[in-house]
Amino acid sequence: MSDSKHGSDAGTPSPGRRTTPVRHTVLCLTAVVLLAAGTYRGTTGYWFVAADSLTLIETSRVRSLADLVDLFTQPLMHGSSFTDIALFYRPVSSLSYAADYALWGLRPAGYHLTNVVLHAVAAALVTLVVADLTSRLAVGTLGGGLFAVHPLTVGLVPAIPRRQDVLLTIFVLVTVGLFVRGRREDRPRLLGGALVAYALALGAKETALAVPLVVFAWVAIDRAGPWRTRVRHAIPATLPFVGVTAVYVAVRLAVLGGLGGYRGGTGSGPGGSIAFLPLKLLLWLGQPTSLVETVPSGLRGVALVLVASGVLVGALLVRRARRHLDPSALRSWRVCLALFAAFCCALALTERSGTAALVDGGSSTVARYLVDSLFVGGCLAGLLAAARTADPFDAATRRLVGFFASWLVAVPGLLVVTGAGLGTPLELGDQIQTGYLCLVPAMAGLSLVAVAAGERVVAAGRSNALRPDANLVAVGFAAALVASLVVTSPLVHPYPEWEEKGEMNQQELTELEDGADALALTAAVSADGRSDPEDETGPMASSIGRLSDYSVAAWLRLRTSAWHGHVPTSDGDGDESAVPRDTFRPEWRVGAHDGSMGRDEVVTGP
Repeated sequence: MSDSKHGSDAGTPSPGRRTTPVRHTVLCLTAVVLLAAGTYRGTTGYWFVAADSLTLIETSRVRSLADLVDLFTQPLMHGSSFTDIALFYRPVSSLSYAADYALWGLRPAGYHLTNVVLHAVAAALVTLVVADLTSRLAVGTLGGGLFAVHPLTVGLVPAIPRRQDVLLTIFVLVTVGLFVRGRREDRPRLLGGALVAYALALGAKETALAVPLVVFAWVAIDRAGPWRTRVRHAIPATLPFVGVTAVYVAVRLAVLGGLGGYRGGTGSGPGGSIAFLPLKLLLWLGQPTSLVETVPSGLRGVALVLVASGVLVGALLVRRARRHLDPSALRSWRVCLALFAAFCCALALTERSGTAALVDGGSSTVARYLVDSLFVGGCLAGLLAAARTADPFDAATRRLVGFFASWLVAVPGLLVVTGAGLGTPLELGDQIQTGYLCLVPAMAGLSLVAVAAGERVVAAGRSNALRPDANLVAVGFAAALVASLVVTSPLVHPYPEWEEKGEMNQQELTELEDGADALALTAAVSADGRSDPEDETGPMASSIGRLSDYSVAAWLRLRTSAWHGHVPTSDGDGDESAVPRDTFRPEWRVGAHDGSMGRDEVVTGP
């Protein structure tokens, strides 16, 4: 290591970079991979569940060298009418669909298996990278495990088109891991590998543009000394990534004829709606499914009693210790108690009104935001109060928490600044795939706080000096957050919406093959209450889009290719008339009728 060259980032936390036996690392990795794969093993039995799956498969097939070149020189889903709605450049993601089609054809199990494997790889990388950043295998393992089963992943892993966010996360993790290791060990080849991984991340999805900000934050925060000195060292470290970004932007401009994105934008909307975005991100990461809807009523009653008792005891303790508390710590404790008191009132109200009545009355979204945000906000306020009371974390841990917080802010911040936004503020499922990458720093930070405080609690217990202090409180709040995520995770709670949507898609498209009128079918899909996300009540329902016209056309072309042994194509304007007339009528073309395509939420957002 070259401490003289790279300062303290050559080994945080330096008083002892911990060496972990290889067998322990292998065991932890195996456990995380099995947990991730086991959680989603059932999705391999699903059909094509998301609206854009068929279009992505059909437009990404490689049948010649020209098709392979097109993946890198044409917009995403080129040749379909999707390009009338949005322009994206994601060749690495398209290449993955091409590989799947070459392996599996139109067998959906293979595509879902790929998604499960990629999710398991992402969870394993979270474990390795976080363990390396923090020098604690326990932190990496807990972070990887939480990432593997987090309720937010329900919105991505079963959906084939959302693989783009999984690929993005994998390459970003490789980038960060290689960059940090390369600087610590002064190995230029690893830094070169980080640049290659960054280029691949950009090819998977443009959200990777946040990586230079993450790199800058690591070098600046993970270094002791004045801020000006840190920034001076961070700028040259970031410049190679800026160079790769410039090349990517130039290629994107050449391919798309502009920066791309949705025509007209999908930003967060004007005015006060932007104020909801931090809350939406908080719920994505802290509780994206709704405690009211997913936790059994019996457990909700027990939780209500425990929280109410905790608020009462906490109020008494704060009252007794107020003279000895720092003013900022006292304010934090009061905010924490107020949030949990409000949480108890809101949860008691929903219990008295009944969850079913609440949902039927149209107040589900409001109740979800209220109850879940009060719970997550109360836990975070409690962790902050504990830190301000006794500062249970050393300098290295505080720097790492600062880095994870910077990473967490960089991704949504970039989207908001560029006008992409995070979707409709009051629809948690809208754009939820964006939260997948944000899960990495969020779960890493939570795991670091829990393990760091837990180590001190264990040490105090071994020395017979255990007492109710800030460390114990921090462990308690972290455990509450972890428990709520586990209880609502797909490992415990069933989420049937995607499977039901796949069965519906299969039935509707089978009817089309049997001679049903596609115009009538498309209208039925839009009118059928079962297919309308707004009419569903499941936690992930708003994350599921309806079949679009171009998806029906893609299915017809795919099936025609299978029947006749050739692949009909559409012209460059998205004209579907190249499909033989016995399987496709001119009036079925996109734009030939005024029926709404239905909003596709599957390949949305940058």
